[in-house]
Amino acid sequence: MRQRTSTSYSEFARLCHGALFGGLMGALVGLADYLSLFLRQAYSGDQARAYWDITLPYIIVGLFVGILTTVGVRLIFGAPSSPHQYLARFLASLSALVAFSVLIVCTTYLLRPPILKLANLIAYLASTAVTVVAGYLLYRFLSSFFSRQEGRGTLSPHFLRIRLPAGLILVTVGILFVPLVYLNRSHSAQFTPTVSSTDLAKGKRPNIVFILIDTLRADHLPIYGYTRQTAPNLTALAQQGITFKHMHAQASWTKPSIATLFSSLYPSVHKVSELRDFVPDSLTTLPEALRAAGYKTFGVSSNIIISSTFGFGQGFEELRLWKDLSAFRLTMLRRVAHDVLGPKNFISRRLPRLLGIEKPGTPPTAAVITDIALNWVSQNHEQPFFLYVHYMDPHDPYSALSPYDQAFDYRRTPPIRAGGIDPLKLLSNGHDPKQVGQIIDQYDGEILYTDFHIGRLFKELEKLRATKDLLTIATADHGEEFFEHGQLGHGHSAYEELLHVPFFIRWPSRIPAGGFYEGTGGLIDVMPTLLDLLDTESPPGIQGTSLAAALVKPDSAEPERLLFSETRRDSFEFESVLQDRKKLIRHVFGPQQGAEELYDLAKDPLERTNLAVQAQDQVAALQQELEAFNKVTSQAAQHESRQVELDKDTEKVLRSLGYIK
Repeated sequence: MRQRTSTSYSEFARLCHGALFGGLMGALVGLADYLSLFLRQAYSGDQARAYWDITLPYIIVGLFVGILTTVGVRLIFGAPSSPHQYLARFLASLSALVAFSVLIVCTTYLLRPPILKLANLIAYLASTAVTVVAGYLLYRFLSSFFSRQEGRGTLSPHFLRIRLPAGLILVTVGILFVPLVYLNRSHSAQFTPTVSSTDLAKGKRPNIVFILIDTLRADHLPIYGYTRQTAPNLTALAQQGITFKHMHAQASWTKPSIATLFSSLYPSVHKVSELRDFVPDSLTTLPEALRAAGYKTFGVSSNIIISSTFGFGQGFEELRLWKDLSAFRLTMLRRVAHDVLGPKNFISRRLPRLLGIEKPGTPPTAAVITDIALNWVSQNHEQPFFLYVHYMDPHDPYSALSPYDQAFDYRRTPPIRAGGIDPLKLLSNGHDPKQVGQIIDQYDGEILYTDFHIGRLFKELEKLRATKDLLTIATADHGEEFFEHGQLGHGHSAYEELLHVPFFIRWPSRIPAGGFYEGTGGLIDVMPTLLDLLDTESPPGIQGTSLAAALVKPDSAEPERLLFSETRRDSFEFESVLQDRKKLIRHVFGPQQGAEELYDLAKDPLERTNLAVQAQDQVAALQQELEAFNKVTSQAAQHESRQVELDKDTEKVLRSLGYIK
């Protein structure tokens, strides 16, 4: 009975040792993959979070590999003559297996498919030979070493049963946690702003809530003259602060527009213009500047583009996304599992979800985004915070939730914009007013739904007493076209329906209520304006202008200024310049390459009459401004353009949202 119990315990001990050694090997390989990922600059999200996302799956896979190796060694070599002999065989086998796997994976992905390529076969044979020889030499060394130690009496059963497992656990824990100490210490902003010491001492930093509503047109809000009551809560917020009448985005789609908003740099400078581009680490972002000034920074985004995967987490303590695309997706383990076992295997699909690395689902509604934001504030409102909330409900596809899908009917309540403009009468030939009317009904319903939850957000913030001395900003990244110039959606032109965005700023203790800013502003001005209001120094090299001084005199217009926009996609590129309400659009590349459009927005806000032919002198003057602008931006563009590899799930989501055709 004792012998059977001893044998049973011995087998169990071997399995435990195998799992622990395998986990240790997994931690080491995961650490190597993590370092490779960041040396290649393939990911620019939260480094500490990425470390866990990568190493934990490797450790779990390593545990199972260790157990399987234990069973395999027992079956191949039979019962060992001593525990130490078995340990030597096991360690040599596991080390050879891990080395062989790493070599095969590297040669496969470095030499590229097809696998039956002659160079690959030679590499595979060489990998096999190297690992067999290395494994045998390691076995001989360990066997000799353990035999000598056993002869001296230094390897006792107590060592195998207690000290060895404890040592393995300690080493693995050290591998896991020691790098995190460095990562947490090194995770700091590149720029340290100057903040008023008096204000800091008195604690006079307001909480900041930044609301961004993706794809929201300015002229579909009542505060901008829209007849439909699409946003009563936003209207109330706007009336408590200042509304910018002429606020413009610097790009007509999300990624470059938000990158400009966060960096106060034009797209050709920050280099975030294409779908796969992500924010360079060399930029100093608005969340970074605020975090360096002592703010807790949190963001929640329903748009997959505004995520750490594309570098937008820079400066946020946490930027939460509806579907967390982790760094694990870029690892060799996930890639090999996907290629060898198929797209729905346990390692690349279920394991990350079990660990909380990835969460399945679809883009959440404004209700979910609001709940996430409120949950965070409820735990972090004791010190100044910067809360960025990115809603996406008005984005295509246009399908409002019930009962908001029935809130508007173009036949009973026509969607009349400021100046009595009926958008259904602006349609180009071939477009059905009924179909477009239904689209606008759903779009406006989505705005109303989002507005309801924005109202809920501020009611709950008030209950948490987080609205005392609260600075609020609400805006959009771009607008939306409903066939006014022949197309539906955004990102394909530089017309006002895409570039003119709403913008409200409210700070009861500093900014007068109920005013309108008549001058021209851009999203590029938001960062310097906000930091100026906070008496915080802006980073060097920014291209925006602080409008903080003008906010104390909201009814007086600032002198007109030059404002530019740039949009670059795979098949086209265009740019525009705005001065004194005169706007020049130049098609740099694409189907209309070389074409120019000139509009007088004061007389022709709908951009229906192209004046480029009859106003050559104005065209020439604005052309010179564009040329000077391009020269300045080319000299300022010192940030490296980097791209991220998109996995199939991300591509699927981007395709469903219209970013990929």
